[in-house]
Amino acid sequence: MVYHPRGLFPVPFCLLSSHHFAQPDSTMKTELCHFSGYKIHPGRGIRTVRIDGKTLVFLNHKCQQGFLRLHRNPREIRWTVLYRRKYKKGQQEEVAKKRVRRVKPEVRKAQRDEAIKAAKDKFERRRPLRRSNRALS
Repeated sequence: MVYHPRGLFPVPFCLLSSHHFAQPDSTMKTELCHFSGYKIHPGRGIRTVRIDGKTLVFLNHKCQQGFLRLHRNPREIRWTVLYRRKYKKGQQEEVAKKRVRRVKPEVRKAQRDEAIKAAKDKFERRRPLRRSNRALS
């Protein structure tokens, strides 16, 4: 008999294993599916090795067959991560949309009237020069 790490009660050897005393902040090594882009947790997935030595890891049989036998492009399959990245799906949560500051209609009208008045004044200032140029030619 060995005592529990907290020293509260004895623990038989058959119950002693590493998963009983795992730290809560320990991280699992996850891999990415070669076809879908989803995370594959330990103990899951299908690992395939090509003749050239490249290792491909797939989430499930559906991904494996879509890639190897059916030769599908993951960017054209709607549920894959690559499709969602290509067509910018579900990114509103991550990136807030830019807020467009609206200008009030009264302000726009006033700006438009000022621009028209400035253009007319400029035209009126040039009118005498044009007349004198016409007379000379």
